[in-house]
Order: sequence, then structure tokens, then C-alpha cells
Amino acid sequence: MKNNFLYVIGLLLVALLLMGCSSTKLPTTPESSSGNGITGAVINVPTSEEKVITPITNVEEEVQEESKEALSFYNPKIKELRDRSAQVDNYDFNYKSIIMTSTGLYLDETSYRVKIKGEKIKKTYPEPKYWKREIFYNDVYLDAAQKTAYGVCSKTGITCKDIKNNTYVLNYIAEDVTITPRIIMDELIPTQVKVTGETYYDKRKVILLEFATPEGNQERLFVDDFYGLPLRQVIFKSNEDNEEVRLVDRIFDLIGAGNGTVKFSEVNVPEGMKVVE
Repeated sequence: MKNNFLYVIGLLLVALLLMGCSSTKLPTTPESSSGNGITGAVINVPTSEEKVITPITNVEEEVQEESKEALSFYNPKIKELRDRSAQVDNYDFNYKSIIMTSTGLYLDETSYRVKIKGEKIKKTYPEPKYWKREIFYNDVYLDAAQKTAYGVCSKTGITCKDIKNNTYVLNYIAEDVTITPRIIMDELIPTQVKVTGETYYDKRKVILLEFATPEGNQERLFVDDFYGLPLRQVIFKSNEDNEEVRLVDRIFDLIGAGNGTVKFSEVNVPEGMKVVE
């Protein structure tokens, strides 16, 4: 009987020892699973967002540096002059163009007076120009909106005596004024232009602007500081001795600008004219 009791006690002790060993192994499963869980990945493993942040920051810094460089190159004076010229759609000037020929000599290409009021332009040649059938004209009335051109012979003398009441339908493209101070300023690309100084031209304060032309030459503008309109345009190149060689010299002799300078009656064909095709 005593032996049976000891045998039972021994079995109980063995069972207790086995239970104790198995209980020490149970926590290993939760620990290993928590190490592979989402929380562990976020804390210990760099995410894809962290990898993307660095290159984006670098790109932004490069863009900012480029913007700073562009701003340092863009002179606010250029915008100021363009804003002033944009407000002038009513002005009067004498135009003269001088070009260098292939022989190296300078030639007076053309000259005329221009009056501009909005979309209407009056161009007056110093001497009458031949049209056809012994007909001449010296005034040209242009309408940029309608793309029309009418010629009138108004100069005193025998040339216009018999035709002074006629107006002739001219070729708009041939007579159009394609170079004006406003057009020059409107077509400027500010980031490609440099302010090289200021001086006086024809007793007016001017700002000197300079930039490269598509043909590889240089262009210099003498821009009136008050109106923002170019008074002179010079296209030049440098020779072997680094001397400037003028290729084109355009002069815009400003007579007047601003409201009231040009009247509508001055830029429209006079009433009572007979239209001749």
C-alpha cells in the first residue's frame, strides 16, 4: 500500500515538471509574431515615404536656385518700361531706317512720319510714291483691325492736283507699319534682356537695353525712361578687332505721346473721298 502511494506521488511530480516546462515555452509565439507585425515594421523599417522625401527636397532646392538665378538676371526696370509703353497707344513720331549694304556702305532705306491712335495708323511719306497709271500717293491710312490700306495724294503741287479728292485701295501687307516702338517693347523677352546703362538721347533720358538677336548679332535699344518707348534701335556685330559694326540703325523721333496727341480725324480717310480700286 505504501509503495502504491509513493508511486502516485512520483507520477504527480513528473506531471508537474512537464507542465512547468511547457509553460515556459508559450510566450515565444506572441513575441515572434509581434516582431513581424505592422507596428514593428513602422517603427523599425524605413518606409517608402522616407525614401522619396530626399529626392523631392533636392529637386525643390534646384528649382529654387534656378528661380533665384532667373530673378537676379531679370531686371525689374525692364518690366517697368514695358508697363509704361503698354499704356501708350496714341503717339506721333518720325521714322528713319539706315542699313549697311553688302559693300559696307550705309544707305537710307526709308523714312516717313507715323501717327498712331489705337488700331488706326497714318503714314506720310516725305515725297509722293508711284501707284499706277501716273497716279501717286503720299498719305497711307491703315486699319490694323480691318487689314485695309488707303492711299491719298495730299501734297501740294502738280503731282496731286487732279487726284487730290481720290483715295486708292493699296496692298495692306506692303504698306503695313511692322516696326513701331510699341511692337518692339511688346516682343521683348525680359529674361533675355540686359540693362546696360542710362544716358541722354535727343535731350531725353533713356535706358539702354541690350540682347542677342536670333541671327547671332546684338541689338541695343535707347528706351525713353518716361514713356517706355524706344527712340532708337541699333543692330550690330563685333569685327575681328572687337569693334562694333552697325548693321541696322532705326530712329524713332518722338514728336508726342499720350492722350490727345493724335485725333481720330488724323488717322481716318478724309470724308468725301472717291474710292478707286
